[in-house]
Amino acid sequence: MKLVINAISTKPGGGLTVLTTLLRGWSRLDTDLEIAVLVSNRRTIETLELGKFDVEIIPVLVDAPSWKFSWWEAGALKSWLRKLRADVVMRSNHYQFNVSCPQVVLHQNLWRFSPESPDPEVGPAGGMVEALRNWSARKALRSAAANVFISNYLRKHAEAIVPESHSRNYVVYNAVDDALLEASAQAPDRYDGVPVIAAVQDGNIQKDNQTLVRMMGELVRREPSVP
Repeated sequence: MKLVINAISTKPGGGLTVLTTLLRGWSRLDTDLEIAVLVSNRRTIETLELGKFDVEIIPVLVDAPSWKFSWWEAGALKSWLRKLRADVVMRSNHYQFNVSCPQVVLHQNLWRFSPESPDPEVGPAGGMVEALRNWSARKALRSAAANVFISNYLRKHAEAIVPESHSRNYVVYNAVDDALLEASAQAPDRYDGVPVIAAVQDGNIQKDNQTLVRMMGELVRREPSVP
């Protein structure tokens, strides 16, 4: 099976971390999955090359302004997928129009598919392009072959908007590579062996900080002797 990942808008940050973790996970599975990744950001291309993933890296619109991406997807993406013989195409947050093969959409932002952000402080950016992208995220709930969410929190909000999407929705949690955890355990500056949990978060609504606070409270309740 040929999977094409449309990652032309993926930059270093959370989205790239999710992408590299998925690629690393797929590389450990015994499957016949063949993967090609469409990329535009130079640092993202370098990261994928350094990761030595068994994927085909295809530079597209390198150094182009981001507003060109939507036009490229609407006009040229279909022919690229046909040339690559794609069986399935994956994209973060947005449904891709004018594409004939099944689509998997990985949702990472709540406001992209929420008609109105629950918190005006973290609402979407303005402009016609952003409005189109938000609408395409809601379209994914109705039309994508599968919707993947990084948490049950996001899936719950999506199904409140489009209940009939339930049978096509899945949750795949963001993860940290085991190798990173093992290396951290061997680090000499490991706080003298005392376990430390730290969360670096912003206020975006999809971060679900309320659950984070409840989780910390539950840890204190279960292990009151641990600092």
